[in-house]
Amino acid sequence: NKWYLSGYQPIYDIEKKIIGILFVGILKKKYDTIMSNTTIYFLFLILFTIILAVLLSIILINNVSRPIQRLIQISLKIAKGDYSKIEIKQRYPYDIQDLCKVFNSMVDAITERDHMIKEHTEKKLFQSEKLASLGRLASGIAHEINNPLTGILTYSSLLYDDFKGTTYEEDLLVIKNETLRCRDIVKEVLDFARETVLEKKWVNINQIINETMTILEKHVNFQNIEIVKELTDDMPEVLIDINQIKSVINNLALNAADAMGDKGVLTIQTRLSNSKNQVIVVIRDSGVGIPEENLLKIFDPFFTTKETGKGTGLGLSVTYGIIKRHNGRIDVNSVIGKGTEFTIELPITVSNGDGGGIV
Repeated sequence: NKWYLSGYQPIYDIEKKIIGILFVGILKKKYDTIMSNTTIYFLFLILFTIILAVLLSIILINNVSRPIQRLIQISLKIAKGDYSKIEIKQRYPYDIQDLCKVFNSMVDAITERDHMIKEHTEKKLFQSEKLASLGRLASGIAHEINNPLTGILTYSSLLYDDFKGTTYEEDLLVIKNETLRCRDIVKEVLDFARETVLEKKWVNINQIINETMTILEKHVNFQNIEIVKELTDDMPEVLIDINQIKSVINNLALNAADAMGDKGVLTIQTRLSNSKNQVIVVIRDSGVGIPEENLLKIFDPFFTTKETGKGTGLGLSVTYGIIKRHNGRIDVNSVIGKGTEFTIELPITVSNGDGGGIV
């Protein structure tokens, strides 16, 4: 009365005759018991795996996901100016701890840099206010000095003409020349203090350079100086104040001539930037060069390395201001004994139909 799960196979002799049967069987009850135990075992294994996965998920959320979410939240705060740090907990994996340490180091660096930028900005604002006050003061003083200087120059010129050939001629010539020098200084101070309105026109920068250098080539300072112009053809027009850009080129060229003395090579190049959105003008001389400690100060007002009476220190300051007002940039590189190179970058603009332009 017991059920078996069985299988049968005939047994043959060498003549292929059936001589018996091979029987293999197992009690069905025992088979059912094995199946039941196996099912329970697999259910237990599945349940254990689910519990283990849930525990691992909780651990990952607490030790990996939450710290990363915290990093994201703090990053958003930093973007708004709140330089908070993330708390490093011992239960975090070592990689997460290292990431948090690096993040906190970055926050420290950003905080320090932000503090330095604020200090630098405050100094620049303070300096700008001082320069603005100095400009107003210089403008007022220059206007007051200009009138008596005109009188002195007029009368000294008249006296010089009347006393030519006498013992007073040389003294009167000194008075006349020194008065002219004072007038030039007053003019430079007024140019530095004055905020003129830019009168921009569309023009090819090569044309400006050619017109300026045509006049300078006849200047006494350029008698023994070779002028090399490497101007790129088909340069696009730029929207600039022609007179002010001519003043920039004229000032840089004259400074180069002073630096070269009796002889040298003045090279002027034009080209487009790699991004094709800027016109670049390079003015290079073969002069004595500028010491490294002076490179950061050459654009400061009233800073000059020339001998007394040969410069006011305002030329490069005015040049810097003109380029900045054109939304451009001017840089300087110099090597002692080899020369100095000024690089001017002017943005290329596209006409919007009303005389203006957009970058």
